[in-house]
Amino acid sequence: MRVAVVSGSCSQNSKSRLLAMHLADCLAGWDSADLWMCDLAELGGQLGATLGRQHLDGPVRAMVERVETADGVIVVSPVYQGSFGGLFKHFIDLVHPDALYGKPVLLAAVGGTHRHAMMIDLQMRPLFSFFSCALVPSSLYTVETDYLAGHLSDPPLVERAAECVRQFVHLMAAQSYGTAVPAPMWR
Repeated sequence: MRVAVVSGSCSQNSKSRLLAMHLADCLAGWDSADLWMCDLAELGGQLGATLGRQHLDGPVRAMVERVETADGVIVVSPVYQGSFGGLFKHFIDLVHPDALYGKPVLLAAVGGTHRHAMMIDLQMRPLFSFFSCALVPSSLYTVETDYLAGHLSDPPLVERAAECVRQFVHLMAAQSYGTAVPAPMWR
């Protein structure tokens, strides 16, 4: 199974990147997981300069194609002003509307405070529901103080991260045992 792990922060030293790496490490414990890291910080200004799908080129095209061709996607977004970041949304806007159809997607986010914990359910779930993907029932929200020495350190959150990945793996397994998901007819 090919899994794209998207870190939606523009910063190389972000908690979103740490959470994406933690979830990737949890997934690496399962057999046959081929992980593709998609760190938006690596794209720099190239992502913002990509005005639409017709302008996809170089590293931005490669990263969008990783997400589109993956069997499942783990998405981690930072929370800015109570929502996902603008460049994160811009990246998701570059993904073809049919590319994630029926694919398992795990949602996670990192915010500055607990005030924004509902951002996943109120903003990320509707965004990814547009793609008609198979959203993992559980999601993971953390805050900056949940990290110590570069690692997710809160034991209940570490356990929840493992549970989210278990649910993701079960959706992936169900997908691989089932028949191919037909392309949507309404688009």
